[in-house]
Amino acid sequence: MRFTMLRAWLGAIPAHGAFVAAHAPRGLFLAAGASGEIPHDLVFNIVNFLILVIVLAYVLRKPAASFFSNRSGAIRRELEQARRAIEESKAKLAEAADKAAHLEQEIQNLRAAARQEMEREGERLRQEAAQEAAKIQQLAQARVAAALRAAQAELRTYAAAQVVAKAQEALRRRLDDEGQHRLLRDFLTELRTKASPN
Repeated sequence: MRFTMLRAWLGAIPAHGAFVAAHAPRGLFLAAGASGEIPHDLVFNIVNFLILVIVLAYVLRKPAASFFSNRSGAIRRELEQARRAIEESKAKLAEAADKAAHLEQEIQNLRAAARQEMEREGERLRQEAAQEAAKIQQLAQARVAAALRAAQAELRTYAAAQVVAKAQEALRRRLDDEGQHRLLRDFLTELRTKASPN
């Protein structure tokens, strides 16, 4: 209903009336002319313009109030956020200043902790190195013992081979061709007797 009335009132304002209303001081001077009278159309246009302003103010009152209320609420929220951000910044600044004041003490504490950690790590490495050295020594001793046993076994084998070779050489020297033939005949006879059934 409001918008229908508004359209009707807007349609009542002629095109040149809007121009005169927009430029009222100059239009009044031009329209009054030399006699000083204000023309009837001009008064009608001014009245229409005032009615339009009043109707627009009435119609736009609630949306404008809502807009400005929302806008003021948004501004209040932004101000509150800005205030909180400032407080947080001040708190962080105070914390940073406190840390800066205690920075030298923290550096000394860190150096002392690093020294202790290095000493503990050095002791751990020394213990590991001693354990590794003991393992290596045990392994070396085991290898030496195994090599010694192998060398002794090889020496025994060599000595036995040498004894057998010397014995064979001694037997060959003692036995002449006739002795060798006799040993061969005895050996063959022994084989025949074992091979033949009784």
